[in-house]
Amino acid sequence: MAMSSGTRIPASLMARIAETFANLSFAERLEGFRRALAAHGIAVREEWLVTGEPEGDEPVGTTYYGWKAMKRILATGEIPTAVVAANDSAAVGAMRAIKEAGMRVPDDIAIVGFDDAPWAAHLEPLTTVHVSRHEMGRVAARRLLDLLEGHGGPPMEIKLAATLVVRGSCGSGGKGGESG
Repeated sequence: MAMSSGTRIPASLMARIAETFANLSFAERLEGFRRALAAHGIAVREEWLVTGEPEGDEPVGTTYYGWKAMKRILATGEIPTAVVAANDSAAVGAMRAIKEAGMRVPDDIAIVGFDDAPWAAHLEPLTTVHVSRHEMGRVAARRLLDLLEGHGGPPMEIKLAATLVVRGSCGSGGKGGESG
């Protein structure tokens, strides 16, 4: 979690956005966000746990959810100092909403994404959490082969390490690729 990087953000002013919190991956990320705040003695502001799910016939795009969620937060009249997005696409949408409101990333609101998409280093550049998709695929393939060979055993939960990649969108001044 970004809080462990040494960057000091008034975390009581942190928001969390996602497409939905019903998705298992996003729900687990939300739980990690809650645990990180609790570990630092910080109360979660429930009104800033926001999804960008469409209402009615609104257009949907990969960055739409983050844009919609950030618009909802900005409409409250209170502005967080930092937003932790469920993925990099949501972070980009949030950045667009912040700019449309006449504010700047990271000067007014810091942004952290998740996934370290190949293009993330080129936006702001975007601070994000890197998860090795290659390692994820390797572990999944190994597990599948073990199951097919009858060596699988009971179901298991496998968690892979993630790394915070500190870049400019959190106000670090990073130019891309620096890890914290």
